[in-house]
Amino acid sequence: MVIVSLEAVEAPPVIRTALEAGCHVFAEKPSCTRAEDFEKLTRLAQQKHRHLMLAVANRSHSPVREARRLIKTGRLGKIYGVEVHLVTDQTRLKSAEYRKSWFCSKARAGGGPAHLGRHSLA
Repeated sequence: MVIVSLEAVEAPPVIRTALEAGCHVFAEKPSCTRAEDFEKLTRLAQQKHRHLMLAVANRSHSPVREARRLIKTGRLGKIYGVEVHLVTDQTRLKSAEYRKSWFCSKARAGGGPAHLGRHSLA
């Protein structure tokens, strides 16, 4: 298995190389600047019978842990489906240092619906 933790603009060729070499891939999000790029990698992973996993680790957040507790204890009854909306703190966007980082560069980090609206880009 390969763990890919690179800028989104640099990750796709590394992911592709790992998949072509027969490795499972665990990629940190965002892993592409365009959803189409990740779609191609997904198809390659399926052809190679490899796992392509995308890290969107929210399970450690307090509201997620509380939701899990409520579900496990049966407090919400039988669950048939779940729709989740994540609201995040955007105060970091005011930081000059953050605004200079690759996360705020659409060319380097991508953005938009493929990233679930979690990255506000300059």
